[in-house]
Amino acid sequence: DNKMIDSPEIAMMQVEKEIINMSNLAFENYKNGIKEFEKQMSPIELIIMFNAKFDIRVIRNQLGVKLDCTWDGYLAARLLNENEGDGNNGLKALHQKYVLNGEGDAWNFGSLFKGVKFTTVPINTAYLYAARDAEITYELYQFQKPYLDSDNPLCKEKDKLLSLQSFSLQFEQL
Repeated sequence: DNKMIDSPEIAMMQVEKEIINMSNLAFENYKNGIKEFEKQMSPIELIIMFNAKFDIRVIRNQLGVKLDCTWDGYLAARLLNENEGDGNNGLKALHQKYVLNGEGDAWNFGSLFKGVKFTTVPINTAYLYAARDAEITYELYQFQKPYLDSDNPLCKEKDKLLSLQSFSLQFEQL
């Protein structure tokens, strides 16, 4: 359109208006997504995580959604074997040791993406790696659960630790 070329101020105003409209639309989509996420999470009785304090903080700080964890594989691992040494108490190491019986590949990020930062991996590749963590967290839960059933005194300790973790995360927000 020749009118835009003749008056760049009008063109800039239209561009600014479009940017504002796009920004407003993105924000509305974000709010709707959060509402949908909260609706889907409300009936769930079992939320399984590994090192839940990290995920709970990220979800709360980035999405504004407050979650409680009902099973933390990291805390369960510490209850089952408090002597598990450094480097051996991460999700992949515990999964490989207990679920895979020491065999198989742990899918360690460093070995898959040598010298590459996770933030530089394209999302259509990164989600495959991240989805694997969810899968092995659930598999580790299935391994740990029989050892921490309601008849086991450690189960009461697990519940206390989860309550304490929830309290401390709430306390951080004060």
